[in-house]
Amino acid sequence: MFEMAILYQYRTGRPTVIWMSLDLDRNSDEPNVPRIYFQNNYATKADKDALVPISISQEPRILDDRQPLNISEPDLNEIKAWIKVHHKILHPPYDGRRI
Repeated sequence: MFEMAILYQYRTGRPTVIWMSLDLDRNSDEPNVPRIYFQNNYATKADKDALVPISISQEPRILDDRQPLNISEPDLNEIKAWIKVHHKILHPPYDGRRI
């Protein structure tokens, strides 16, 4: 099951759709890093095939750089700034188990 909350641009003020998950990505190279996803395009319609994971941390970083970015560097920096501001709210008490 695909269990994610979708935060559209008009809710966050960010340039792309943000996706939130309650689970860690076990298929990732870094499965125990808390993350959210941003949509790698400017579409206003949700597109789960265009998701890029980014860490929830004071210094957010892209966790999978295999696909080229389709958004500008300034827009990526806006997403990182949003994560930094909301870090404590976004970062649940992960302990490697599903919440």
